[in-house]
Amino acid sequence: MRKRINGKPTPSEVGISHQDGDAASAGSSNSVASDERSLWHALEARVSALEAAAMSRASAAPPTTVGVAALTANDDRYWALNELNRQRTSKPDDRGSVIYAGTVSLPSGANYVWQRQEAAHTLLDANWHDLSDTLAALSHPVRLSILKAAIGEERSTQDLLSLPDMGTTGQLFHHIKTLQDAGWLRSVQRGRYRVPGERVVPLLAILSATRG
Repeated sequence: MRKRINGKPTPSEVGISHQDGDAASAGSSNSVASDERSLWHALEARVSALEAAAMSRASAAPPTTVGVAALTANDDRYWALNELNRQRTSKPDDRGSVIYAGTVSLPSGANYVWQRQEAAHTLLDANWHDLSDTLAALSHPVRLSILKAAIGEERSTQDLLSLPDMGTTGQLFHHIKTLQDAGWLRSVQRGRYRVPGERVVPLLAILSATRG
C-alpha cells in the first residue's frame, strides 16, 4: 500500500511513478540502467587501456625529426633547420649536427662573417673536460668587460684599466693572460689588444645561448 503524507506521494513513490508505476516496469527500468552502467564502465576501461598502450609506444619509439621537419618546412625563419633536416634525410645513420653562423657589423665599423658546423657525434664524443679552460675564461665579469671593450676594436692597457671594477694593473694583466691563453683575446701590438676576428661570432653565439 502506498504511503502518503498530507495526501501527497512520498519522494520514493515519485521515483517509482516516474518509472511507469508498476513493479514490472520498475524492475525492467532498473535492469536497463544497470546494463547501461556496465557498458559505460567497460568503455571507460577500454579507453584507458588504449591510452596506456599509446603512451607506452610513444615512450619506446626512437626520436624522430619528421615532426620538426613538418613544422618548419614552410617557415622561412627556420631555413637553417630545414637544411640540417635535408642533410640528415640523405644520410639515414647521421646523428645530426650543430651549426652557428653570423654576419655582424660592429659600432667600430668592423664587419665579420662566420659559419661553423660540427657533427653531433663529434661534440658528444669529445672530452668536455678539455674545454673547461676556454669556457672558464668567460666566467668572470671583469673579463667579459674586457672582451666587450675589445671586440672589433683595438684597446690599450690604459683603455682597459679605465673600465669599471678593473682593479690594479696586476689584476688586469692576469685577466688578459687568461683570455689570451683561451684564445679570446690577442695582442695586436705591444700593449694593445682585441678579440680575434675568428672569435667574434662564436663569442656572440655563446652570449646568445646564455640568454635562453
